[in-house]
Amino acid sequence: MFKILIISFSVLVANLYACNCKVEGEKIRCDYYVVKKHDLSRQKHCVKYAETIDKDNMPAKASWYYLLGGDTKKAKESANKALKINLNFASEYLAFVSLLEKNDKEAQKYFNELKKSVKDTEYVKRDIITMKNLYDSFDAEKASKMLVGK
Repeated sequence: MFKILIISFSVLVANLYACNCKVEGEKIRCDYYVVKKHDLSRQKHCVKYAETIDKDNMPAKASWYYLLGGDTKKAKESANKALKINLNFASEYLAFVSLLEKNDKEAQKYFNELKKSVKDTEYVKRDIITMKNLYDSFDAEKASKMLVGK
């Protein structure tokens, strides 16, 4: 009986590990091909990763990966879920979506919220460059100015 229990547990752990590796593989592919190499044909990896972590109640991170995957609607939904549970850094993603939707007033509101809740916004500058690399319509200069409040 004890041997069966150990074998069953080992199989369960192996299956969980394999599942996590597949999910992490999607993240790695997204980060490498989409973010680093700007290969938009691989955005499906970002969306697959976002869907998985969104189900695991990680809406802020999911929002970022939906953005990387080109799904601004889902990015907005997940970021709003994140704000409801006080993950206020997700305001960054709502600002990006607002800029892509040409809603400057809303984008500025979210950048202001971000600055109130996050001490250092240096990392956002890198994210602005990433958005510019992924979306031709993304105005990186405008985003940078909004971030500093000009």
